[in-house]
Amino acid sequence: MLCAAGVAASAYHAGVGEIERARVQDGFATNALQVVCATNAFGMGIDRPDIEVVVHVDITGSVEAYYQEIGRAGRDGRPATATLLWDYSDVKTREFLIDKDPEERPGRRRPPLDPMEVARRKDLEHRKLRRMIGYAETSGCLRATILRYFGDRPEREPCETCSNCARRTGVDGEQLLLVRKILSGIARAGERYGKRKVTAMLVGHLDELPPALTRLTTTGLLRNEEPRAVERWLDAACGAVSFACRTISIVR
Repeated sequence: MLCAAGVAASAYHAGVGEIERARVQDGFATNALQVVCATNAFGMGIDRPDIEVVVHVDITGSVEAYYQEIGRAGRDGRPATATLLWDYSDVKTREFLIDKDPEERPGRRRPPLDPMEVARRKDLEHRKLRRMIGYAETSGCLRATILRYFGDRPEREPCETCSNCARRTGVDGEQLLLVRKILSGIARAGERYGKRKVTAMLVGHLDELPPALTRLTTTGLLRNEEPRAVERWLDAACGAVSFACRTISIVR
């Protein structure tokens, strides 16, 4: 499609022969190719300073991998764009690959691992994936979220350049009432349950909920709202409260 649109583009993946892979890599390094559609194996050794855009078409397995891959853009100091396109089918694929027996993974040549070590590694990969999902879902500043993940303090927040910061707007009276209801639901639930259970309680989806959540004064309070919309508001509200608390802490 890119080639048909007049873009000098090519593909790079495991199914491409060595000669073609070398041609694509050399073409991109010498600027004969503008775009490469590739798996994450491409470009690890390429240090082109003028890459302007990196687009992911599914979620990565960890924040570390994502940070490394988007870091290929903007090395010359000019503004660059990183875009992540994903949905939960990507997550299911990642989880399947994590849980797959290591002996079945392509290219495996090492001796079999101890079962306990296999379980430990799978647990670690699942936790890293959950942290990446948290980043992808956050309504907070994306730059600050990545910096905090690696233990760094952002110089400013909001950064005013990421997509979350750029689309921040004020709320009207009706929206403010909705946020108050959501926060009331969190408080009534005792701040002990995750986003999915709190959302289900608020919209009245009581199947598989703990009995304690089925008889609150806020149970079904937002039954006319879409669950996904409530989840987004819940993320935004909690992100705002968290930011306010960090700000107060810094001021103190």
